[in-house]
Amino acid sequence: MATVSKKRKVDSEGRRFQDQWKSEYFFTELRNNCVCLICQETVAVFKEFNIKRHYQTKHTNYEKLAGNKRREKLEHLEAGLTAQQRFFTRVSKSNENATKAIYEVATLVAKHCKPFTEGEFIKDCVMKMVENICPEKKQQFANVCLARSTMSRRIEEVSFDIKRQLEAKGVELEFFSLACDESTDASDTAQLLIFLRGVDSEMNVSEELLDLQSIKKQTRGIDLFASVCFAVDDIKLQWNKVSGIITDGAPAMVGEHSGL
Repeated sequence: MATVSKKRKVDSEGRRFQDQWKSEYFFTELRNNCVCLICQETVAVFKEFNIKRHYQTKHTNYEKLAGNKRREKLEHLEAGLTAQQRFFTRVSKSNENATKAIYEVATLVAKHCKPFTEGEFIKDCVMKMVENICPEKKQQFANVCLARSTMSRRIEEVSFDIKRQLEAKGVELEFFSLACDESTDASDTAQLLIFLRGVDSEMNVSEELLDLQSIKKQTRGIDLFASVCFAVDDIKLQWNKVSGIITDGAPAMVGEHSGL
């Protein structure tokens, strides 16, 4: 009967970085990797043979360093690597803050119903203030992109995230009720507002705007009913948990034969 050979897994051998490798081969441990302080290449395995081979193959000129000179060189290389890592951390944090600022501005633009082009005007105003108050931070504010396409994309992402959170919250609801109000906007388009109020198993009450449905054609009871059904099904709410539906009392809402 043939035997199946088992491959040795290096990860399971428990290899660790040895402190003497720093002074002998100019290597250090960084994020669970063995990194050369001279060229910053990474050795895959914590194994002295691999580290020594890398050192003797690429950095033989460092063999002449000994005593205090070798120790000073090691400290210099370690300081350089630390400074580089801090620089990348600062850049990453700066980019993260800039992205967060874009989302904050996009949210305000959406809440106040402003056009997407307002982002560029807002940035112009901010840059003027920065030039007069803290000119040394001008570049950080310049990295914040508030172009029309960026604002549009960020607002869509915020909208999708709100919907995702509402879906997650809807799963936890034990019961919920709906409130519907239909009115006509300035462009003579019927708008159906659907509000949701629900309670979970711990008696926490949530109130949210479930959806805003634009009804382009007729506003019959069946049209309103279809819009409400779409909004409820879109976030996967269960109809058997509905405890009540409240309307504004319009005939299309409460009609005896064809109302919502």
